Amino acid sequence: MEATTQESTIEAVELFGATMEAPNVHVFETREEWLAGRDGSIGASEAPAICGESDWQSGIDVWRRKRGEELPTGKMSIPQRKGLMLEPLISSLYSEEGGLGTVFDPGPFTVFGHASVPHMTATPDRILVIDDNEIAPLQLKHTSSYAVEEQWFEGCPKAMQIQVQQEIEVMGAKRGFLACLGDNFQIFEIKADESFMLPYIDYLQEFWRCVESGDMPRVDGSKNCKQALSAIYGREVAEQTVCLDAEFLALDVRRTEIAAQAKQLKPENQEINNTIKAAIGDSEFGELPDGTRFRWGTVERGAYNVEATTYRQLTRRKAKKPGKK
Repeated sequence: MEATTQESTIEAVELFGATMEAPNVHVFETREEWLAGRDGSIGASEAPAICGESDWQSGIDVWRRKRGEELPTGKMSIPQRKGLMLEPLISSLYSEEGGLGTVFDPGPFTVFGHASVPHMTATPDRILVIDDNEIAPLQLKHTSSYAVEEQWFEGCPKAMQIQVQQEIEVMGAKRGFLACLGDNFQIFEIKADESFMLPYIDYLQEFWRCVESGDMPRVDGSKNCKQALSAIYGREVAEQTVCLDAEFLALDVRRTEIAAQAKQLKPENQEINNTIKAAIGDSEFGELPDGTRFRWGTVERGAYNVEATTYRQLTRRKAKKPGKK
């Protein structure tokens, strides 16, 4: 059962105001207003990025957007439009497949703000009322490609867990749910995790201080972070040198060690891959006794011409020994 008005959703949340720290609620009229309204906070969908767990953006991307250095677009991508169009279906499947509670639709532009933590918000896809004495956020997801769906094979991906954890915290709930539609339909229950949330709140506040001060937040090892740094520092200042602190000596040693290990392990990794491929043969899948599956599938890539590009490359030149020219 689903209630479809924003008013009924807000009433459902306010109903529990006496028994929980009720969140602040703001309803925007358009997507453009909603995007602008999010500039003053970190939304739950942005939480994976600032934790370095997003496949789509880095914490630096979020930082730049909050500072107005990278303006959000009001236009939705095709995957975003597809996901929004499928939300009613996924919500109905949740109820039909035994999901808990009555489902309320808050509308796409309703933002809930944490009652006591500044700059922490969430826009749940749906809100559940369970047994008339509990509310919980419900996140609706759709996966379309095999590669993405494989991430859900062993459970709910970490990025999705982080997003739901923030929604749980903002709503003052004790658990949340995620419904995912791909070739199969899955429902995940995610319980509130203080061991994650307490340090995360500290980091979110630290991140927001970076937004206000202009100091770049800490980097991570994601490809998105690499691309963000390249976007910010697209070209070097010729012949200019920055003096790195002594702490970078340890990073240089570790970087060299990792490169040597990767070079040493590459042949062994390839041998293992070849062994698995030989065992799979002309089948598509190979399955281990514990249920883990390998897929050796065909990837078709259309012909294309590589356009000229300009990019910066990090290289290392060993320091000269004293007395040597």
